[in-house]
Amino acid sequence: MNKLNLASESHAYPNRNPDLMYEVARDHLTGQLAAADAADAKLGMLVGWGSAAPGIFAAVLALRPTAFHAVETLLLVGTGVAYLILAVIVYLALSRKKWGLGPNLRQVWRDHLGKDERRLKWDVAADYLGYYEANKPKYDGKVTALRWSLALVFVESSALVLGLVLVASGN
Repeated sequence: MNKLNLASESHAYPNRNPDLMYEVARDHLTGQLAAADAADAKLGMLVGWGSAAPGIFAAVLALRPTAFHAVETLLLVGTGVAYLILAVIVYLALSRKKWGLGPNLRQVWRDHLGKDERRLKWDVAADYLGYYEANKPKYDGKVTALRWSLALVFVESSALVLGLVLVASGN
């Protein structure tokens, strides 16, 4: 039943109440999954803003084509490249592999009918821990993608503002 085989029939759990480990492991997995959902929402927001920056810049180009010189054009291309990199990073972060969500409910149901409740709770706690550890690389990947995405949106925004100032000044 458990992902990392932290417990097996040949392994004896400590002769203690499993409630503490069960609750801590469940809370960690729940927190990890909630944080991953929050990271997904933030990545979606950042890619949304990231797509707007080149569009705003291109609209200004369409309205004032004579105000664009080499620097402004370079900044426009830079925002487009930054957006493409951002879009790839966000796509990869949002399309990660399957996440471990916890013990198989049907298996817990079957085990509940035949196992001692204390043993069952230890098994479920071990499952929570196993899923938490299995999800960690995926979660860390989302956090890294979020950091890179934020940096790229900053670069895009800075280039957009600088470009608009240059276009407005007519230089």
